[in-house]
Amino acid sequence: MGRDLKDQLAAALGVEPKPESKFQKIYDMFKQYLSGRVIKSPLPEEVHLLDENFPYLIKLQCLNPANNTWQDASPAIVLPLFEARIFEDSGYRLEDPRREKWLPNLPNLLRSPEFIYENHRHERSGNGQNGIRGRYIYAQHQQGQIKVAFTLHDPRLNKVIVVSSFKVTPAWLARCTNNAAPIYTKTKTAH
Repeated sequence: MGRDLKDQLAAALGVEPKPESKFQKIYDMFKQYLSGRVIKSPLPEEVHLLDENFPYLIKLQCLNPANNTWQDASPAIVLPLFEARIFEDSGYRLEDPRREKWLPNLPNLLRSPEFIYENHRHERSGNGQNGIRGRYIYAQHQQGQIKVAFTLHDPRLNKVIVVSSFKVTPAWLARCTNNAAPIYTKTKTAH
């Protein structure tokens, strides 16, 4: 139902129209263009874009009223709301709003990265650094920062999935890779 028709119906019924959910719009874009896609990467691995990873890809968080802290939103809770188109933004936020803007570029990053590295922070390390899920890091330089996507094999699904994607600095990437050389480097073609 179009927004104008919803507004007209709300006015006819004498009720205040519900504001359209910003997060629902992002999910709708994901469903239309990304959900269920399988991207062949140069590693080679086939990377699956799954609905259950959507909240992590945009870093959707919910407010825990018990201790007034933000925590990652549970796919089991939010996905049915998105699917039913009844998600309400109240009590939710994007921890890193830049991730939403980068989401449409994710297939290109996986298909044609400049570099692929092994993630040396895949498991929690003894050096005080937090672990980051993802066996491989796909990287693409863009305007002084690096866009990365982390992939791993999910044994439950028997598929390679994207677990996260965001922008980092060159120094952050160097720490995550222990300054190791990439396991893949895109070859530049002569013009």
